[in-house]
Amino acid sequence: MQENYGEYVVDFDSTDEIVEYLDLFGKIEDSYSCSGICTIKPVYYFSDSTDGEPEKKCEDSIKNDVLDGIILPIGICYFIIGMMVLVVAIIQFGLC
Repeated sequence: MQENYGEYVVDFDSTDEIVEYLDLFGKIEDSYSCSGICTIKPVYYFSDSTDGEPEKKCEDSIKNDVLDGIILPIGICYFIIGMMVLVVAIIQFGLC
């Protein structure tokens, strides 16, 4: 476990940090109904295994949630601001 998750800066000498880290994976798996972060796993590790086989990996669910929930509104705002600046520049060019 220490080799697989060493790059995530988790101190596996402390039991509390291991439990906190695994609780996070459990919450992700439960809320998105997925298994495995980078690759789909054939079983749920932290959720009810009677739900059947997971159909998706957690990476896709998290990515879609971030893109649709955070990035999309920011992109729309930047687009609107850009259009307003373009209109102002065209009007200013016409006045000169």
